[in-house]
Amino acid sequence: MQPVSRDEIVKRLENIQPGEKLKLHTSRTFGDDMVILELNPAWPQKSEKKYLLWVGKTEEAARRDKPYLQSNKAKKVAGWASDRWAQWLPEEAAKKAA
Repeated sequence: MQPVSRDEIVKRLENIQPGEKLKLHTSRTFGDDMVILELNPAWPQKSEKKYLLWVGKTEEAARRDKPYLQSNKAKKVAGWASDRWAQWLPEEAAKKAA
């Protein structure tokens, strides 16, 4: 399968609603980790960054620590995932097809 393009991730990330999350997984070469992208619930207060990226073998493992990456730019967060040949998890692929 082909990896998800940065532009596709940016498009979905810029349209994400509070409380929603996008889930991908990196290729085996990059650890076959789960990647979770979401809006920061504390943004824009407290000078927080807008987007959060979590990484781990499972969603629970990813959320044990602080976010792996935080940014106000969707392209930066999307670029991290696309550079690691990320693909949508099945439930995200189904949302895209709908």
